[in-house]
Amino acid sequence: MKTLRKTKPAKILFITLALCLLTISPVGAGELEGKTIYVNNKQIEPVTTTLLDYQEFDLKTVENLHNGSYEYINYPLGYRCQYPQNMTVDLTHGNICTVFSNDECRIEIYYQPLMAVDYLTYIGYSNNFLLDKKTYLNQKQYTCLIGGHVADVVEWERPALTGVNNDFPYYLQIDVKKNMAEAYSIFIESKNKLTKDSPYRQVVSSLSFQTPFGKYCHQINLQESELETQMRLGRLNEKTKALYLEYFANDEPLKWGIFEPEAPNDMHNVFKMEYQLKTRFDCLVRYHHLFSDNVPIGKVIEDMKNAYGNHRFVELTLQTTDVTQGNRIYEILNGEHDVYLTDYAEALADYGEPILLRLANEMNGDWCVYSAYHYGKDTSLYREFYIYLYNIFEKAGANKNVLWVWNPNEKSFPDFTWNDMQMYYPGNRYVDIVGLTGYNTGTYYEGETWRTFNEIYGELYQDYVAMFSQPLMITEFASSSVGGDKVAWIKDMFEQLPNYPKLKMAVWWSGCDWDYSTEEPTAARIYRLDENAEVMQAFAEGLQAAQKRAEEAEIENTETTYID
Repeated sequence: MKTLRKTKPAKILFITLALCLLTISPVGAGELEGKTIYVNNKQIEPVTTTLLDYQEFDLKTVENLHNGSYEYINYPLGYRCQYPQNMTVDLTHGNICTVFSNDECRIEIYYQPLMAVDYLTYIGYSNNFLLDKKTYLNQKQYTCLIGGHVADVVEWERPALTGVNNDFPYYLQIDVKKNMAEAYSIFIESKNKLTKDSPYRQVVSSLSFQTPFGKYCHQINLQESELETQMRLGRLNEKTKALYLEYFANDEPLKWGIFEPEAPNDMHNVFKMEYQLKTRFDCLVRYHHLFSDNVPIGKVIEDMKNAYGNHRFVELTLQTTDVTQGNRIYEILNGEHDVYLTDYAEALADYGEPILLRLANEMNGDWCVYSAYHYGKDTSLYREFYIYLYNIFEKAGANKNVLWVWNPNEKSFPDFTWNDMQMYYPGNRYVDIVGLTGYNTGTYYEGETWRTFNEIYGELYQDYVAMFSQPLMITEFASSSVGGDKVAWIKDMFEQLPNYPKLKMAVWWSGCDWDYSTEEPTAARIYRLDENAEVMQAFAEGLQAAQKRAEEAEIENTETTYID
């Protein structure tokens, strides 16, 4: 028997593109003659160089000006600039960010819509980190003219980091307000101080604007080949590989996990809920703040052993600080915590059982001290930090039993393009599972709205399916009971979940967010699954219906014959 194989969305896109362009007149003299042409962020061999033939596409071009520079034009975002020929252009991030780089410098250009925020708020909130004058040294702020518009310029530097192979500690940032609805931001990060005659400043001085042309494409494709997947997973030991296939293989149904505040140290409440729901939560969430003296590594290992002894595995969520500490990103990348991190990795390697390791989650949220919002808007440092820990774990042998889970928040806060979740992505080699996190937070706080499961996850899921080839899981989520009908929300969730076949696991966060601003702490967001009998009953019925669908699908698949 042989199953029919589906063509990947990216392949379909370029087949469609080729067919469209083949209907156009053949290559000849046109506005794009002599230019390298990119459509939907992929270089193509053009069959036409007439600009109007690309009005239905996301078009970008690079032209050799034969004066030591290239000219880059981003048609859908309406800007052009020149950059030195010893730099390469990277369109991996699509219309979120264009990157020009070499061994001396990296330049990032962002387009920022101003529909939800005004320009002064955008630059003011983005630059709050500059209040830390002990870390961000030799600050200069001034204005200049860029493309006929007044631009706000900030320069600063920070101490060099020994753990970064090619560190860029000198920064120049330019924000340009094009009009009331649009702004552009240029980040220059350099190995050396940027003098006034630096060739990298020409990218800024050459920036000009034009009328947008073509269609904006927001989709990014980071999918890896089957061979790349096999090579990445080839490091796993037999137990971890078996767990991966049991829970995250393409044909596996959705399974459930839970965060319960006392588990896995004390399993009493988990056992009680499982008995009432007639199910088992195979995955338990365990949080640990790195460098926390009151919770040593040995205690974490002890809790994971307790989970494994009860036939569960742990989603270990490591965060870089506790509430009393500051940001540790710079310290880690300066090698100051290598001994501690190596001890941690060796302890997990000695443990030997499968672990889902979720490192520094929700990094695109400003409530996390490891968000780039807190360290110069330099998302590359998060990627460096993530890879730095991965390599320590690799050296210690821990990656044989560790599945790495990369997990941004469903929305970026602040919701600026420089803080987009994809800017934090470390690369396919370092990610085994992609996590989604989104809550129906309820309406306790001003500005919050009651949201259905589809309103939270519908568009996010579609974007992630198109972007990533790794399996998807909801690493934590829940619905509050403040501001709406939690029972109805759960019923609707179970009705919608069959439309999310790429989700392999969902972890309910059975806790409570508290408001400590009141005289007595107030339950602001009540997420507990065992909040009352009605909530538990709705969840139990949803599980039963899902199980019935899975059994029916298995019977149908068994009876289906595929023709070679």
